[in-house]
Amino acid sequence: MSNAAVRELARTRGVSLRYRDVTGMQRTASVETLIGVLRALGLPIDRAGEAPALLAATSECASPVLPSVVVAQADAPAELTLHLPDGAPAGGTVDITTEAGETFGCRLLEIEPHLGPSVPVRLPIRLPAGYHQARIEVGRASAEALLVVAPWKAPDPEPRRSWGVFAPMYGLWSGDGRAADYGAFGRLAEWTSACGGSVVATLPLLATFLDQPYDPSPYRPVSRRWWNEVYVDCTRLPELSGEAMVDVPVDAGGYVDLPALMARKRPLLARAAERLEHAGGRRRSELDEFVRARPEVVEYARFRAGFEPGNESLNTRYHVYAQFVTEQQVAGLASDLRARSQSLYLDLPLGTHPAGFDVHHEPEAFATGASVGAPPDEFFHRGQNWGFPPPHPDGMRRTGYRDLRATLAHHLRYAGMLRIDHVMGLHRLWWVPDGAAPDEGAYVQYPAEQLYAVACLEADRHGAALAGENLGTVPREVDRALARHNLRSTFVGQFAMDTTKAPVMARPPHRSVAGLNTHDIATFAGFWSGADVDDRLRHGVATEREASREKRGRAELRAALVRDLASRGLLPDRIVAELETDEVCRMVLGALLAELGASDADVVLVSVEDLALERYQQNLPGTTGDVRANFRRRPARSLEDLGAPAIAATLGRLDHARRKEVPA
Repeated sequence: MSNAAVRELARTRGVSLRYRDVTGMQRTASVETLIGVLRALGLPIDRAGEAPALLAATSECASPVLPSVVVAQADAPAELTLHLPDGAPAGGTVDITTEAGETFGCRLLEIEPHLGPSVPVRLPIRLPAGYHQARIEVGRASAEALLVVAPWKAPDPEPRRSWGVFAPMYGLWSGDGRAADYGAFGRLAEWTSACGGSVVATLPLLATFLDQPYDPSPYRPVSRRWWNEVYVDCTRLPELSGEAMVDVPVDAGGYVDLPALMARKRPLLARAAERLEHAGGRRRSELDEFVRARPEVVEYARFRAGFEPGNESLNTRYHVYAQFVTEQQVAGLASDLRARSQSLYLDLPLGTHPAGFDVHHEPEAFATGASVGAPPDEFFHRGQNWGFPPPHPDGMRRTGYRDLRATLAHHLRYAGMLRIDHVMGLHRLWWVPDGAAPDEGAYVQYPAEQLYAVACLEADRHGAALAGENLGTVPREVDRALARHNLRSTFVGQFAMDTTKAPVMARPPHRSVAGLNTHDIATFAGFWSGADVDDRLRHGVATEREASREKRGRAELRAALVRDLASRGLLPDRIVAELETDEVCRMVLGALLAELGASDADVVLVSVEDLALERYQQNLPGTTGDVRANFRRRPARSLEDLGAPAIAATLGRLDHARRKEVPA
């Protein structure tokens, strides 16, 4: 196969031949990269690039008459685009079976093949929102398709001008030594409510491998469809009668030792599972009902047990019980928040662990032979490889988006708002073929409108809002799609500062979730002091030259920001102390939060770590566990310490600013 033929085949399969980097320069994918990506898409191309008779293949693995998935807008007539062969008759039939089991049949009388091979046909019936099956017959040709009838926009349940706090679950601990759990998160929510906040956000709460293969990252979970039992509050389990408080194990570096925490909690949960197995009454009935309603939990439990030593039957029973009680505690947490007019803000990761349950359970929905990553940018000159398999565009369609639907429903049952990490992934993803360097990848296109339809339908069913993480180099089409489908965008103050402009920090747009940082970005104290630069230098993510240049720029930014805030009455006219001090840092933090609060952003989130002036971020992109302990940092302050007067004053400024109406 010639290089030109490889490129043409890649184009027909949705693989981008070129892209624009962060500097605006156009980059072209090599033929070797294209061959690697095509192989990952399932095309039997050998190492020499030979693929006989494949050039005619299309990315839509379906009948030539009708695509395998069709999207229609709710409350509007459904329209199908038929691909008719030459000589097709001018009529046909369509039979639709709705998700509820109702059937509709009608004749299609308006097919006009002379208009071309692709013919739009409007159905003479309106369908309820849902996932329906359509069967089309035109002459001897027939086809079946999943018909996704969805609202055009995601719901808008969250009141405008709300605010809340963000905290990683594992970082919550109590003064008595009690480890982080769902009960601790509930206490954080109560404190937030008392301060005036109505949103409580955290990192993904999904199951992770804490034994072998060890990977504590919440962004490479075992599954996006099951919760992490390491955070179960054992004091609330009836089977243990409140006998078991688990203290937080901390290693020598001051990080939460998650494997040790799981090792302490596992025997307690196993004992509780054994007691319930031999009990009757309401609790046993609740467990049985959970298994009936979620029968796939048994498959998940067997999958997890397959990794573990010991009795497989007991281990399976343990994992069923663990998911049962975790689901109950997440549900109780969400219910308590709703009772206080608060929202649980959950985070949906882009990927799933390559050895995890989701890839095992739905293998057709994932590609093999490549990993998701990112091309080179100003922070990562060699690009990134995130080490999890890409969703397969055709495989997802062939399975009717089962995995995505289940994943969204799992979160939206309890989330008042769901953040979709790397929302650009609904449009395109950077695929790195196995064995290639991270910068030797290519973008693969995804059926964005189908994915938005599924997301909006699931959000509508659960009455939850959606937000998209659209930071970094994101095509304008992504931002337009977020606005079109009513997903909130993401605004980060650290990325919106320019010493040549006034105000120095740009104002966040309407319909955004605004904050000063994220878990992947420096804490505010780290940013203000430059500790984040030292952290990157220490771990090999920045060079001496880059660190020196950035520190000079940071000093200029500090001075410009203080002058700007003081000129607008948000800081005292003259700050005598050194700008790097904690006192000045907290004053500037309060001023910037007040500025975000006074903006037209829909939601403002403030990190608990920022309130505590923590200097080091939870995750340093570009590092792994053998270089830096990510997603395990234990903050210096306990939950009780959050009641400090300085923290209350900072949040008071934000709350006051949010309660003021923004002039039209």
